Amino acid sequence: MIIFTPIAWALWRTLSGILSKKRRQCGMFRISNDRDKCMEKYVIMKYESVLKVLRKQLSECKTAKDPQKCNNKTSSMIQKLEKKIEEKTRKYNMRWS
Repeated sequence: MIIFTPIAWALWRTLSGILSKKRRQCGMFRISNDRDKCMEKYVIMKYESVLKVLRKQLSECKTAKDPQKCNNKTSSMIQKLEKKIEEKTRKYNMRWS
């Protein structure tokens, strides 16, 4: 019974908002499609920022101890992340467009 009370819900949303930048940015207490849309867009933006860092790391692989290994590992990570971004973007567009 305690789980379903409005106070418990507000407490849960507050704690999750403290721990998550995504929830703080998109609204801790708001219940709407705009919040859901914001949270999905935030995930895509986060993946894109990680992709930028990986591409920068790929350009710096020349100076690594084992450039070939660094190149292969970073390239595979980039490919996996690009697939995730493509899938998330496709789902986002299907749902919100």
